[in-house]
Amino acid sequence: MLIIDTNVRAANASTQYMGHPINSIAKFNRTHLTASDNGLYEHTGDLDDTDAIDAHFVTAIMDFGVNNDKRLRYVYLSLESSGNLNLIINTEKVSAITYVVPIDTTIGQQDVRITVSRALHGRFWTFQINNAIDGADFSIDEIKVLPIARTWEH
Repeated sequence: MLIIDTNVRAANASTQYMGHPINSIAKFNRTHLTASDNGLYEHTGDLDDTDAIDAHFVTAIMDFGVNNDKRLRYVYLSLESSGNLNLIINTEKVSAITYVVPIDTTIGQQDVRITVSRALHGRFWTFQINNAIDGADFSIDEIKVLPIARTWEH
C-alpha cells in the first residue's frame, strides 16, 4: 500500500509511506490513527507485543530546482526516534548509499547532521528513511539539504 501525505505547513512537501497494510493515516490529538479494510487503529508505542513494523518513507524525486548535476555535503534531519535509523540516498547516476542515523535516545526531538559521500552526485535525488536497524518508532519533522551545483567547463 502506498500513502502520500502532504504537509501544507511545510510548503506542501509530500512524503510517500510504503510497506504498511493501511489505506490512510491521520494525526489527531497527538495520536496517529490509521485505517485499513479491516478497521480503524490507534498506533501507540506498544505494538501489542507484536514484531516491530518495518516503517520507511521515500521522498518524491527532486532536482532542487537546478538542472545541473549536484552534490550534497550534509543532510540535516530534525526528528524524534526511539532508536537508530537508516538514511538511504539515491540519484539517477549513483546507486543508493546507506547512512546510519545515530539517535540519542535520552532526548526527544533532535537535529542530526549526516555527512554525504562526495561519490554521490546527480541531478535527481530521493531520500528514504527507515527503521531497519532497531525497529524504532520515529517521526521526521524536517529534512534539509544544501545542494552544490556542478559546473562543467569545456
